[in-house]
Amino acid sequence: MTMIIEAPFSAPVTTLILPNPKLENTEGWDLSVDFKLSIDGTRSTYVKSSNRKTLIFTWENLGRGKLVEIEEFYKLYTGDSIKLTDFRGDQWNAIFGENPIDISIDTRSSNSGGGRKESGSITLQLLGAQL
Repeated sequence: MTMIIEAPFSAPVTTLILPNPKLENTEGWDLSVDFKLSIDGTRSTYVKSSNRKTLIFTWENLGRGKLVEIEEFYKLYTGDSIKLTDFRGDQWNAIFGENPIDISIDTRSSNSGGGRKESGSITLQLLGAQL
């Protein structure tokens, strides 16, 4: 199964189809801890939870064209709600998170006169709630 990202969420006009990410993808709850200190010195801790999760996906050995496609998609829809269908078939209402995109390019050239091959890896971070 591939990953599909559609944007905007309400009426998709753009679709990005990606291969399966590396198996070390991350899914974590979006939690925050609040510490309170009362007048009498009593300490209280509150954990605020939500149904949102942080999703981190990494792809390796993507061609230069696919990397540019992902980067342009990110530029177009930063701050907008997008629909993500992950490799398990789960659907998410998500937005790009902090430090959402990290691209590294590996350039390899062949000594036999062949063309240059560029490939790279990319990491996307999204914040979302499962539908």
